[in-house]
Amino acid sequence: MDVADDGRIALLDVVKMRVLIFDPAEKGLKAIPMPRMFSPYPDIQFDRDGQVAVFDPEGEPLGDQSTVNIPRLFRLLPDGQISAVVPVFVELAGWLNKDLQVFDSNHARRVTPVDASGKANSRETQRQKQTPQLVMKYMLETVNDVRFADWEEGLAFAVHSVSPLGAINIFEKTPQRYVAVFEGDQLRAIWFDEAGKVFKDVTLPREEYSEINPIGRASVTPDGSLYFLRSTENGIQVRFVKAP
Repeated sequence: MDVADDGRIALLDVVKMRVLIFDPAEKGLKAIPMPRMFSPYPDIQFDRDGQVAVFDPEGEPLGDQSTVNIPRLFRLLPDGQISAVVPVFVELAGWLNKDLQVFDSNHARRVTPVDASGKANSRETQRQKQTPQLVMKYMLETVNDVRFADWEEGLAFAVHSVSPLGAINIFEKTPQRYVAVFEGDQLRAIWFDEAGKVFKDVTLPREEYSEINPIGRASVTPDGSLYFLRSTENGIQVRFVKAP
């Protein structure tokens, strides 16, 4: 799932090989067919221009002579047509961001598959990986303490919780400073600053009536609010949590 700045919600339906886009302003739902079945953990993202992109980390071989699968990035036009399919040269694929960069978990760096004009970058250009602006890391001895860093502002700080926090799904800057989303037995979102002040701490039931990709399960809006994707007996549910 991802949410655009204008409020549109995009859902990736892997089983039916399609993208669903709900526009709350028009109260309409658009279904965009995709050309193939994706791997179990794809990602979907609105870029900074509000266009939809889908990242397939499984990919397929480049050419008839290759036996190695290369992840792929699909860029969609407003009418639903696929404008480009770009190979992504990444060792261990993570999530996709609004700049259409893919996180390489093996190197803790970001790979840039396309340039500013939307054209595919070469393999050599993609090898010039970038350090992410925001970094988070668990300490090996505990799941109650997490260290964060904001490279742009030259900040590094730690967060301690009396209870286990769970896996980190999101760490982003907001008007309130930062928000982090953790996934364990429950979903937990915490808005805080580097001095340790907590503005809001929300826990939601983790409902998984059917399997949901943990990558892209939550999306942050420009004002710092959150959308959570949940799977219930009555179908998919998108839950909104207002920023503090």
